[in-house]
Amino acid sequence: MLDQFREPGKLLYEADIHEPRPELRVYRQGVKKAASDENWSATIEEAIMTPHDTRASEIYRAKVAGKFRVVLTETERWEFARWLAAFFPRVPDTYDHVRQIIEEYGRDPDTVVRLMYREKGRILAKIRHDTPVIYADAIANFGEHGGEIVLLAGVANQIRATLHTHPPDQRALYEHYLRTAQYDRFAEVICGYQWTWYRTRHEFIISDNPLCRWHELSQHFKFGLNRANVVVSIPLSFKTCLYMSRKRNNYHDNIMFCSKALTAEFNRRQRLTAFAHLYGGDKSLLQMMVPAVVKPPKRMPRSCFKTPKSRRTEAETGHFGSCETASRQICDLDEENFWQ
Repeated sequence: MLDQFREPGKLLYEADIHEPRPELRVYRQGVKKAASDENWSATIEEAIMTPHDTRASEIYRAKVAGKFRVVLTETERWEFARWLAAFFPRVPDTYDHVRQIIEEYGRDPDTVVRLMYREKGRILAKIRHDTPVIYADAIANFGEHGGEIVLLAGVANQIRATLHTHPPDQRALYEHYLRTAQYDRFAEVICGYQWTWYRTRHEFIISDNPLCRWHELSQHFKFGLNRANVVVSIPLSFKTCLYMSRKRNNYHDNIMFCSKALTAEFNRRQRLTAFAHLYGGDKSLLQMMVPAVVKPPKRMPRSCFKTPKSRRTEAETGHFGSCETASRQICDLDEENFWQ
């Protein structure tokens, strides 16, 4: 995406937000990949990332760049939303979150066991498919109900034994998530937003976590797409930013002028969501944004952004951390990739 973000003939600079006096480095095409790209194999890049990156770039250049109005077909809108959805699992924070989950499960293997029992239907179906002889013997010896209890108990004991001696590999688990993430669900939610394309005479910056989900009431950015009062923004070039909101307006699919103040607000949100790096073409702008002090948001009533547990979905969390997602990934029992 960084190669598409820059303008032809203009340098793109990279700044580390953790350096007290950041030294701006020139980002060179094909020389350095983003931090998250280093966490998955070339197979994942070619099969999952590159096709959607390429298609989104084609749509942007044909339908958005240099246009006064954006008219996307339903297929193009879906393909672009599908590309945006890929930013949930591919950002560096998700890879680090996988590590935290592995450490947590290593300390308390029964957490995985409880998740396994929540998905016992899928586990039993996998046992029946992968090892039909073992499944048939258990049912013949103990009956259907008793046999399934014995099989699930065997899986639980295997989990407890192997998590201590052979913890899951972080990269293998992350790549499994990249292959099985709910991209289509994220894309459906994104397609339901109102899309407004902002163009500025000033300049946007972009972070290594570019898809900003901003909660307007709490003025915080760690919210999922399905939460009420969440707006989404992502810079697409030095001069163009896509803004998505649930509020109905007359600006849908229009190219709107972005004032200096609004440009600064979009840049501020990119700085807040950044994990390690900011990118931009204006050196003075980056030098001003990188050392900015990130103040905690104003405390708001919990009722402003509380969602009942019964309504929470993976699209609300936006990353690997929900229990439902973790159970789907951990309980696939792919021993070659996870337990050994």
